[in-house]
Amino acid sequence: MHKEPNLPIETQVRLLFTGHRKLEDLLAELVTLIGNRFEVDVCSIYLRARDRAKIILAATVGLNYACVGKLCMGLNEGLAGLVAQKMQPVSLEEAVKHPRYKYFPEAEEDAFESFLGVPIEGLGVLVVQSIEPRSYTSKETRHLKNLARLLGRHMCLREQEAETTIQHPQEASRVNFRTALL
Repeated sequence: MHKEPNLPIETQVRLLFTGHRKLEDLLAELVTLIGNRFEVDVCSIYLRARDRAKIILAATVGLNYACVGKLCMGLNEGLAGLVAQKMQPVSLEEAVKHPRYKYFPEAEEDAFESFLGVPIEGLGVLVVQSIEPRSYTSKETRHLKNLARLLGRHMCLREQEAETTIQHPQEASRVNFRTALL
């Protein structure tokens, strides 16, 4: 991606969605862009699984990349699961002290203290984390929520485009963000 650091992040997100790239590449660029803008150690996107009862790590900067597409949690597990379950932001300065905190050793997330997660319009969860305890401001939370809404809108539009342009002659399967990882 050609980076335009002077453009607002919302414009950069829109520009990312205008290109024709693989889902994995698009999500990887999004977490890099958002993580850098929020000056965090981790930025991750989790997408809902086909059964809608789980979320799957779809992209990350800061966690173990080998977990992408493999790390799966129920909506009743972990902080990202809580965000997906309640469809509300969760902001914690010391995430490990929360009763819903769940340690995933394969993700190598033990160094991260703070957590801010926001829902992506029923599609998943956008998460940022920091090594140092950090109290995310209401402005940061609103900004991340707005970005998640923007991601959700563009992901739905892209899904609609994929449904109309990709044909599988042998089956009626769909390519979409909710099922692309399964």
